[in-house]
Amino acid sequence: MATTGSRAEATARLSVAPVEGAAELFTPAFADYLVRLHDEFATRVRALRDRRAEVLTRALTDGVPPTHPPASEARTGDWRVAPVPDELQRPGIEISGPCS
Repeated sequence: MATTGSRAEATARLSVAPVEGAAELFTPAFADYLVRLHDEFATRVRALRDRRAEVLTRALTDGVPPTHPPASEARTGDWRVAPVPDELQRPGIEISGPCS
């Protein structure tokens, strides 16, 4: 994550509602952290939201359902789970009763 500047700059870029405890939570270090997160991810988040809106619009206006990601090997592959070991097939002691 790239640094954006001084902590004073980060604090100036962050707007916080004046509620009880805000000053203790939004320290200069935390403000700097939030601003760096914003700088790092805001463009990607905005692009994902725009794409989601496009897909929704197409689904509602054109009746085009959203496409799903390509099928993964986990869902389409021919794989099997190993057989259950004999030790796990034998019944054992089951303890049940009231719980608190």
